[in-house]
Amino acid sequence: MKRMPESGHRSHALVWLYVGFVLLFVYLPLLPPLVFSVATGEAGAPAFTLSRYAELARLMPDRQIARLLNRVGVAIGYGNAWTQERVCGFRNHHEIAGYRNGEWAERGEITLEAAAKMVGVCNRTALRMLRRGEIKGRQVCRGAPWAIRTADLVGLTGRKRSDRPLTPNRDQRAFDFQ
Repeated sequence: MKRMPESGHRSHALVWLYVGFVLLFVYLPLLPPLVFSVATGEAGAPAFTLSRYAELARLMPDRQIARLLNRVGVAIGYGNAWTQERVCGFRNHHEIAGYRNGEWAERGEITLEAAAKMVGVCNRTALRMLRRGEIKGRQVCRGAPWAIRTADLVGLTGRKRSDRPLTPNRDQRAFDFQ
């Protein structure tokens, strides 16, 4: 008994030889091509617009952009991974300028690590300050580097530790070492 595939299905014949000849028909659903749409973010990936790609191209080289897009889960056609060459081709196709060394300094921006050194705190504290709003910065997407304007750090440079108590108990005193 031979069943015909329903509409919208593609039939593939699988032939298996085992003590005779057996013809097995496997019906697979007809799937749309797996092409990532940059504007809408189809195929289950987050929506990345051309403006986000342009911002990433200003912040980091193509190789780092490829790593970031793979880590975030932005897919490209047929399940391929991003590579430096694919990012470069995408940039050239959409006429997006590439990364230049020293561009951050020209714009007056620094990374989170450099901002932490300027303020005199560790990287985690600087990240907490960003999240609390004490430092203003921007991040294109999760995993991308923070871009912080140096002009926003002027009031925070040479910052000393606050004298607030470390515990909620006001009677507890801190040791003063010589």
